[in-house]
Amino acid sequence: MNESEGEKYESLIRYTSDVVSVLAMDGTIRYVSPSVERVLGYEPDDLVDTNAFDSIHPDDRERVWTAFERVLDDSEDVIEPVEYRFARGGDTWVWVESTGSVYPESAVDGFVVSTRDITERKRREAELEAERRRFQSLTEGVSAIVYRADPVTLDTTYVNDTIEEITGYTPEEWTSDPTRFEDAIHPDDREFVLDELRRLQADHAADSIDYRLVTRGGDVRWIRDQISWERDADGDVTAQIGVASDITEMKEYQSRIEETAAKLETLNRVVRHDIRNDMTIILGWAELLEDHVDETGVEYLEKILASGEQVVDLTNSVRDYVETVTNGDAMAVKPTPLRYVLETEISLRRESFPEASFSVDGEIPDVEVAGNEMLASVFRNLLNNAVQHNDDPSPSVEISVADESESVVVTVADNGPGLPEELSRRLFAEGEKGLESGGTGMGLFLVRRLVDGFGGEVWAENRDAAGDGGGAAFHVRLPKA
Repeated sequence: MNESEGEKYESLIRYTSDVVSVLAMDGTIRYVSPSVERVLGYEPDDLVDTNAFDSIHPDDRERVWTAFERVLDDSEDVIEPVEYRFARGGDTWVWVESTGSVYPESAVDGFVVSTRDITERKRREAELEAERRRFQSLTEGVSAIVYRADPVTLDTTYVNDTIEEITGYTPEEWTSDPTRFEDAIHPDDREFVLDELRRLQADHAADSIDYRLVTRGGDVRWIRDQISWERDADGDVTAQIGVASDITEMKEYQSRIEETAAKLETLNRVVRHDIRNDMTIILGWAELLEDHVDETGVEYLEKILASGEQVVDLTNSVRDYVETVTNGDAMAVKPTPLRYVLETEISLRRESFPEASFSVDGEIPDVEVAGNEMLASVFRNLLNNAVQHNDDPSPSVEISVADESESVVVTVADNGPGLPEELSRRLFAEGEKGLESGGTGMGLFLVRRLVDGFGGEVWAENRDAAGDGGGAAFHVRLPKA
């Protein structure tokens, strides 16, 4: 190598960011580049003729020497990268990484080593490891599967012990095989799940995915996977975080509900179309008989008509009941005009029960309450109940509304026999028939279910207990909208 080439290489060494050194076979430093001052805090002359291994941390010294020694023993030329701590300026330790080559039979007769500062990298690694350990400690004993995944490959890097409880695979088995997760997804769900994961990965969006996993034993478990993304202090995504809960029982329960809802809907169609239509025909024929029966038959004909009307009312209650059970929208609460709904139902009941009197005590306030289209069913059932369970030959029903600051209380009072004490406590239970009634007990249960859904309350009492005479009083409190 001529003089100009030597100067060129020396210039490259002088300005390289790494520390370049030449070591004798025993580790004595023969040469070190000027960058050692910036990286390790020494002047080059401070290190020349000293043994490099004396400045290595005692806990790392043997491991580093072994890496150098291995090159000599195996007759290899290259020293594999080795990480260790080196004394900086004589009073602190700095993490470095060294690699190099050995030239035993040359002018060098030793090692040429390149060393770089990796302190910042080791600091980040330590922070990530501390975070991993903290994450692991937080997820131990959690009933859900908690996992971390690489944000690019989506390979699972950590999963808690719950994975074995749910799938039969140990955490080690789950993380060691990159295809384990994909293989465990139910074949019918696999394409959907992978597409959803890619969608979330593209935007680093948080969302949940419901899918099935096939366990080691071949069983199928439903999983709800809540996915989010971990970010570092700079806002960069460092991991995908998932919390996957076993929702198998919930899905099975939901399936049973859907099956029951389908059966109820079938019943609803039968009641509303077949029974209601047939009863409408019967009532039509019965009304045609009014002018063709003698006085002794009129009473019986009126009973037939009254019973028919009750059957029609029952079909309405069945319809409303099925709606509350099968249709989630039926319980969606929205502002509902109280006066219009209540006055409409009072008018319809007057037509249905001409023998009864319906009176309104005071004004019905023109306010909106929490309710929906089903609010009419509440008033219809209470008004029907006041007449149908009344033993007075001239049923009298009194309706009043108390306007409170944040709610209204609608009261439907009658002049019937009142409520036995033991009945008043269970009056709104499902199937409770009430006052020696032959009905289904559906009406008042439906009232309670609807009012509860509106955020209100319903209760009943005897009017004589309140000093209002005989009969029963039913109260419905509804919050104002």
